[in-house]
Amino acid sequence: MIRNPSGFGSSDGAMSWATFDGTTWSGFTTFDGASTPSAPTLTVFDSKLYAVYRSADSTLNWTTFNGTTWTSPRKFPSGSTAAAPALAVHEGTLYCMVRGAGSNESLFWTTLNGGTWNPFTKLTATNYAAPALAAFDNKLYGVHRGGTA
Repeated sequence: MIRNPSGFGSSDGAMSWATFDGTTWSGFTTFDGASTPSAPTLTVFDSKLYAVYRSADSTLNWTTFNGTTWTSPRKFPSGSTAAAPALAVHEGTLYCMVRGAGSNESLFWTTLNGGTWNPFTKLTATNYAAPALAAFDNKLYGVHRGGTA
């Protein structure tokens, strides 16, 4: 589980993580240098956990966990968002979808290629909130609220 303590009364937005062994949750540990005003997203890809989140300045950041340590947060080479990002793995590729930043309500998507995020591609749909992604039945599904299709 990853949480953003700002949703629990803290104002700094620092991100924390915990594990569950089937019975008990561990205590939360704060990420070094990671904070967000929105919900982070988390998925498994290539035998690692990938966390993607937006910073206070709306830029996108990511970090990975190898089972022992989290990498230092890294910025995406492009793209920004006004809402939480979405992650999903489809046919061996990691996808990320976001809503634009500020008044830009367009949806954008990208993939991870050899440790580098590709430039974002704009979709024709617009969106008022964070999108969601999931792989099912050999297809990648994207869901969004409001806007246009």
